[in-house]
Amino acid sequence: AFIVSHPDYGVSRVARHLVRETELVVPWVPRTAEAYRRSARGTVMDPEGNPVSGARIQCTNVRTLGEGLINSLHGWTYEVLTDRAGTFNLYLPNKKRRDDRGYLIPPKSKYNVRIEAPKELGLLPYVKPIENNRYAAIVLERGGHFRTFVFEDANGVITDPHKLQYINVTVKRPDESRLSIRYNDFKDGGIFPPGEYQAAMYGIENYKFEHLKVNEFSPDELVFRLPRSIFYHGQIVHGLMGEPMPGAFIMAMNSKGRGNLSMITPKQWQALHALPIEPFLDDPAVKPLREIYGIKELVRADEQGRFQMSFRPGEIYGFVAFEENYLGLMRRTYDLITNESRQTAVPVIKLFPAATLLVELVTEERISVFPHWIIDKEKNSAWVRKFLTLDNRRESQFTYNAWLEQNKVQSFHVPAGLNLRIRLDAPYDRKWCPIDIPQVFNLTQGQIVDLGSHTFHPALEVSVNITNMQGSPVEGVPVRTMRDNKGWSVPHNTDESGIVRFHVVPHSEGQFGVLYHGQDGLHLTETIPYKIAGEEESGRQFIMQLSDVILYHLFK
Repeated sequence: AFIVSHPDYGVSRVARHLVRETELVVPWVPRTAEAYRRSARGTVMDPEGNPVSGARIQCTNVRTLGEGLINSLHGWTYEVLTDRAGTFNLYLPNKKRRDDRGYLIPPKSKYNVRIEAPKELGLLPYVKPIENNRYAAIVLERGGHFRTFVFEDANGVITDPHKLQYINVTVKRPDESRLSIRYNDFKDGGIFPPGEYQAAMYGIENYKFEHLKVNEFSPDELVFRLPRSIFYHGQIVHGLMGEPMPGAFIMAMNSKGRGNLSMITPKQWQALHALPIEPFLDDPAVKPLREIYGIKELVRADEQGRFQMSFRPGEIYGFVAFEENYLGLMRRTYDLITNESRQTAVPVIKLFPAATLLVELVTEERISVFPHWIIDKEKNSAWVRKFLTLDNRRESQFTYNAWLEQNKVQSFHVPAGLNLRIRLDAPYDRKWCPIDIPQVFNLTQGQIVDLGSHTFHPALEVSVNITNMQGSPVEGVPVRTMRDNKGWSVPHNTDESGIVRFHVVPHSEGQFGVLYHGQDGLHLTETIPYKIAGEEESGRQFIMQLSDVILYHLFK
């Protein structure tokens, strides 16, 4: 780690693994530059008002007004130290990858920081956003008592430092604020406050420890133990017939790999169908599944379509039920209710027949492409509404959703027996138009259709000039776009000239809008419509004048 200091800038700590000669980037800008006003600035003090020298301020990302995300350069954590007067300033080095903001970090952006005082001072870390258009006066709290932490897993006390580094402790304070405690905070003990302590390990293993309620009478040594396992049970049935599906597969998963279930070959399915009701995960037949998901356990349904598994809290993300030529369905665990006997009933999982589509996307650059079904709720089979309720993108969702790779034939599942169209979308790179397949499909179960090769075509770039009621440009306004009433996009923030840029699809219409959702329940929306013809409208500028009311609430 390098400590870099300059009287006109401040003090920064740069930790890098140097394998060759390189440059060190420090999160500073000159105090005379406009960018300085866009930095996180302030003073760190102890409860008595004394400046805290040598406090570490760490930052990896910034949220613009409207919750647009700015990541740090290379994804690194950037860090500055307070000087003798306890002051600091940090401007996050970042790269403008898209036309979603101006060159500078917009005003009223929030730096997500973690502030740690020198440990010998016994002050608690500060983990809250700092707004960049205000000078922050940060007062670090003192903890309650000196305490040490002990963590126990199924093998006893955890002593391996490498394993302990994957444990994070969150303290829920009486005032509902939260404090994050990491390995470097607790490895030698420390002064920690009262509250509800929630410890979890994520990384090499995934599980949660039992919560501890800590007060002034709690012991000096806090022992975190694993909770008892939860017994999950449920049933898999045919989505149309309602009959049990004996032998259907269900896996408990804790991560997602590459690909999707449609990529399993008939020969691989044959090997899967030869597995017993409780297969071993190292069985060669399970390997194709493990390339798609991180699997904690895999079982097959009994004669009544029922299954059961036991896990500790935090070990799994959800259950995925699947079978050959059926749509896989993922059911998350976060909202499931566990009774006093540590039993949880998983809602009945319905599997619907599936067909398979093949497609090759020809591109010269890497694009994240996602396949969408477009299903008509009215002109379709009678069971379409029941089918669509299974995928709410929260508690449960179909598993066709995998990013498609380019320049190779890829496959994905679609429901059989429904009228549908296909859209191939690049949601993170709007300079490309979605690919809408014009054909309406209604396929039989197990049918395979090749969509052929497709190429993305560039969208048209247009701009919106945001002004106030006096006609002056306004910087930093979060502007969104909506096409075909399909929901608002992520925000783009206006630059210093009040200009915001979007890519739109030729021969389309929609809206540009500015939204405000206040914590007091106040919701404001101002919009203008747009209608785009062909390529001749590339570069077209729209003018949107915002009211004093919405600007006041956005920037107050």
